[in-house]
Amino acid sequence: MIDEYEEMAVVSTIILHNFWSGSPARGFDFALLQLPLNSSQQPVKLISDDAVLVEEEPLAIAGWGRVQGSGPFALTLQEADELPFISPERCEPTDIGSAAQDLLCVGVGKAGSCAGDQGGPLIRKNSLDPQNSTLDELVGIVTSIPSASCAQLGLPSVCTGIQKVSTFIELNIKDLER
Repeated sequence: MIDEYEEMAVVSTIILHNFWSGSPARGFDFALLQLPLNSSQQPVKLISDDAVLVEEEPLAIAGWGRVQGSGPFALTLQEADELPFISPERCEPTDIGSAAQDLLCVGVGKAGSCAGDQGGPLIRKNSLDPQNSTLDELVGIVTSIPSASCAQLGLPSVCTGIQKVSTFIELNIKDLER
């Protein structure tokens, strides 16, 4: 069902990251999608390259994936708030390995990403005015690395960090605007 916060659009261009190898564990599980229409939705800000994520900082993830490990897909957008950022040092023992330097880990608790959430946002909510989403920042994108089976196994959710792909984003957006 389409409501005031949803729009349907056909993707006109897909640009895969040039370092994408076909294996999410090697990183750069990221693509840009160009939509042919102007959206009425406010775009999310990208986290700045010099911003620092602090251990245990609460982040939010959203997606249309499964609501349980092998359960049905969500009929409405699901969001998990208050997922703590996990430093790369603490995330490394989780099977993602250290080969992919662009990956971020969040969560380990009651909620997290699940199958079908790939491509969904990892957001740093605006702490000054939590109701004003125009000040939120996009920190990452949920990867297709099998994660915590919807956080049920005590493993984190894995995301591609926006700061590691910001140059790719900037260069390709300039190319698309020509």
